[in-house]
Amino acid sequence: MTEAQAAIVAARAAAAEEARLAELAVRRAIGLAREARELVGLQGDEGWLGPARTAFDGTCERERHALDGEEQELLLLGSALRGVR
Repeated sequence: MTEAQAAIVAARAAAAEEARLAELAVRRAIGLAREARELVGLQGDEGWLGPARTAFDGTCERERHALDGEEQELLLLGSALRGVR
């Protein structure tokens, strides 16, 4: 094997390892996004926020929707990373 071939093999191995580590990071991020989505909003006494309850619920729904979108993007990124390896 020539030096150039060895360098190519080493670069491919390094790139594969970087893709593997990135995929692990994406998996962790997906888990955190799912956990955050579950935590957004509070359950319990409907009257505790008074008139602000409707606004609070709307904000929580928008945050859950945003986290859903982020999760989908992370899933696509993870899929692309698996394709690289």
